[in-house]
Amino acid sequence: MRFLLSAAVTLMAVTAAVAQPGGGSGGAAACAVDTEKMMQLAPEAFDQDTEDGWRPLAARPGCEKASANLINSYIERNWGRIPQGLIHLMYWHAGQMEARAGDYRLAIPLMMAGVAPTQRTQEMGFHEYAQGTIAFLNRDLAGLRAARQRLAALPEPDWFKEEFKEAPSIKWPANLNILDGLIRCFDAPYATAYGNNCPQAKAAP
Repeated sequence: MRFLLSAAVTLMAVTAAVAQPGGGSGGAAACAVDTEKMMQLAPEAFDQDTEDGWRPLAARPGCEKASANLINSYIERNWGRIPQGLIHLMYWHAGQMEARAGDYRLAIPLMMAGVAPTQRTQEMGFHEYAQGTIAFLNRDLAGLRAARQRLAALPEPDWFKEEFKEAPSIKWPANLNILDGLIRCFDAPYATAYGNNCPQAKAAP
């Protein structure tokens, strides 16, 4: 099994493993998994293992919708044993999959549920990142720019460098580059605008 650094890293780097452009048109056979085996995985293995859980399914072209459904099924079946912070993260990932599939209507409430009401997520700027992402899905460029400005103005927490010393690619402010991509590629689908998929040379609207 291969795990990501931590749930906090995932909140910030947010799934480099599923950042490729996608959609939701994969057939049932192409997106088939052993659902019962998935339901038996430990919560961290299901969400964080890059070789098991929902992530390998999300990497298959056209299986974003199936990935969202798998995450939602896991939450429903395993509600009582998922740690609070991780359950919010799972909702966020399900929302990302719906957004990549182009279903913004379903993505938005899932992403809203994905924002954990904790001091650490506030200090990390995840609330501003989520607000900017949802503004993009709502086609609200002014709201996206405002969220980006708030995120850029946040002070770096004292714990940030130590927390991510093994992930030098993660820089403060976390996820600012993601919002910059959403701004540059505002007229593109989320799957194209997210992360490194938006060309760096593209001028912002």
